[in-house]
Amino acid sequence: MQINITLYNFTQKVKRIAPFAVRIQKELIMKINYRNTEISFDGGEISSNGGLLLYKVFADRIGLKAILESHIQIDDNKVHRLHQPKECLEQQLYSIIAGYEDNNDATYLRKDKLFQSILEKDVLASQSTLCRYEASYSEENEAELMNVNVALIKRAHQIKASLELVFDLDSTDDEVHGKQEGAKYNGFYGHNVYHPMFCFDGLTKDLLKAQLREGNVYTSNGVIDFIKPLLIEFKTLKLKSRGDSGFAIPELFELYEEKDVLYYIKLKVNAVLSKLGKKYLDENQIKVADDKPFYFEIIYGAGSWRKSRRVLCKAEYRHLELLSQLTVSYVVTNDLTISPEDGFNFYNGRANVENCIKEVKLDLSAGKLSLSSFISNSCRLQVFSLAYNFNNLLRRLALPGSLNKKRLITLRTQLIKVGCRIVYHSRKTIFRLSSSFTMQRDYIRSFENIMRLQYSYE
Repeated sequence: MQINITLYNFTQKVKRIAPFAVRIQKELIMKINYRNTEISFDGGEISSNGGLLLYKVFADRIGLKAILESHIQIDDNKVHRLHQPKECLEQQLYSIIAGYEDNNDATYLRKDKLFQSILEKDVLASQSTLCRYEASYSEENEAELMNVNVALIKRAHQIKASLELVFDLDSTDDEVHGKQEGAKYNGFYGHNVYHPMFCFDGLTKDLLKAQLREGNVYTSNGVIDFIKPLLIEFKTLKLKSRGDSGFAIPELFELYEEKDVLYYIKLKVNAVLSKLGKKYLDENQIKVADDKPFYFEIIYGAGSWRKSRRVLCKAEYRHLELLSQLTVSYVVTNDLTISPEDGFNFYNGRANVENCIKEVKLDLSAGKLSLSSFISNSCRLQVFSLAYNFNNLLRRLALPGSLNKKRLITLRTQLIKVGCRIVYHSRKTIFRLSSSFTMQRDYIRSFENIMRLQYSYE
């Protein structure tokens, strides 16, 4: 088997790097001949990320650049920099969505002509520039990034009004493999981790807030300070909240009751709850069917609570390998009108938050918090959160029915990763997508939906 490789000098070629820049450059073309196959690298300016054009049009439509400019402050002592912080952030957002989550990818991605056109820059930030940018993160930058996230979600609410928000609280583990600051051993997960906390909107899947925490803290650690700003930002909407037993703390109940937020939070089974549940079933002579759960309610007050509260109960048989066991689950709530069955059905809807976290950690690679500084990793998590929302807002506001329920990893394969040839003319730039692109109809429909958005920043 033999492969012949030929190198030859290509004639001088006019290159238009961005919509307003032209330069002359000599190219060295490589040609590979193998049997009856010829491979050469003279096909023109071609990118494999043609689907990002939809994200660019969507970003222009909702005014993403203006949001970044109004919230990301520029250090006056460093205005001479070629790449300002908001520009580095914008570059990272598009890169992460396209699957280039590591700054090392910028080494070759900065030469991608489609990225240069989208970001409207002749030269993109390099790997070293992005690393220096992340190394300079501070607590003020983290607050700025959180504000950008809230502003982005509020912009989406202007486009498609929401009357209600459902705070789905949860935490997860980000396993670390180095000596990152704040990484600690967590006995529940069995390894060194960060233990971030998330709050998603259970109705839209928007990531309302994310916060990085040290690895050995309990699930509800810092939840009061975490949730208070959200109660202020979205106080005009009807608010509800769901959470597992890790968030069953009286301080959170009292905060929600003070702010008129309806909550549905699971309780851990204990001896007192088991006794009350069994007493109710016995006194009412309830025989739970083997194939159908029975719902009821009790009044319960733990020793750490200032008052007793309504607790919804669900009794059902759980089938084990050799026997069936009657179990009772408990959800505490301040909703006095909902039935126990409807209350449990609503609470069970929080299970979808696991899929949202999976998308953040796996599809966006937010589990790779490999910087040495805790605050740098915390800010990096905010960037991943912004990228998640950027994609989720496009997905729920503009993508057609066949695509608006698919995860980002699927959207990359079907919509983003499409060959695109870039042709420059004196007055316009033409992006020629692959003729064999199977998602052409959905691509066009998505573009039309973006242009029909009722709110426009322009």
